[in-house]
Amino acid sequence: MLPQFSFDKLRNLFSEEQFVLLTIQQIHKDLAGLVTLKSEVLLDFELDIYPQLEDHLKELLKELNDSELQQFVYKVDLKEHDFLNALSAQDDFEKLSFLIIQREAQKVYLKSQYS
Repeated sequence: MLPQFSFDKLRNLFSEEQFVLLTIQQIHKDLAGLVTLKSEVLLDFELDIYPQLEDHLKELLKELNDSELQQFVYKVDLKEHDFLNALSAQDDFEKLSFLIIQREAQKVYLKSQYS
């Protein structure tokens, strides 16, 4: 069973700069071929990282058409049920961003534990 990361757990993990950088790399890896990344993510580690990453991801998601978004969600390995629920949320990109960051953080965490 995969570890489920609550919002608080994510914030704790995102206090580690290396974990943040690895999570960003994982997100960009899964976005490869779908979005042209204009530049590297510039994060201010003196401020709360999670909202900065969420804003970055929301902007990237807005660039995707429906087919590309579905491909990305498949690459991220997000559950279809969660994806559809996120799309029905009032701010669908905010909910979807959280789910994607949560799933990508799980991947990074598992790699660090089992490699």
